Parts: sequence; structure tokens; C-alpha cells
Amino acid sequence: MTRKASVTPPAAAAATAAATATALAFADTAVLLARIDERTKTIEGQLGKLVTQEEFRPVKQVVYGMVGFALLAMLGGIVAMVLP
Repeated sequence: MTRKASVTPPAAAAATAAATATALAFADTAVLLARIDERTKTIEGQLGKLVTQEEFRPVKQVVYGMVGFALLAMLGGIVAMVLP
């Protein structure tokens, strides 16, 4: 009795390849999810360092006041040059 060499049928080889590809896809997905989770935690940590609108309002009012004063001074200088 002779023994035949073990040859995988094409359908079984295709199924094995598909299973391997699926396993690799799941592994890649798990790695991507871990990276997304890490980045989300980093972003959540940085959100605490941001300034809210209520905290920014006084700064905004001061800056707008200074710009308004500078523009009014320029307009006054132009009027003074035109009307002697």
C-alpha cells in the first residue's frame, strides 16, 4: 500500500486563506481601536486646558475696546488733517 502525499484541495485552501485574512483583519481592527481609544483619552485630557467662553469674555471686551480706541484715534487724526 502506497501512501499519497497530503495535498490540500483548492476549496479547503481557499477557506483557510479566507479564515487567515479574516483573523488578520480582526487583529488590525483591534489595533486600530486601541489607537483610537488612546487618542481619545489624550484629547479628553487636553480639553480641560481649554478656556471657556465665560472666561474669555473679559479679554475679548478689553481687546475690542483697545481696537475701537485705536480706530477712533486714527479717524480723529484724519478728520483733523482734513479740517484745519
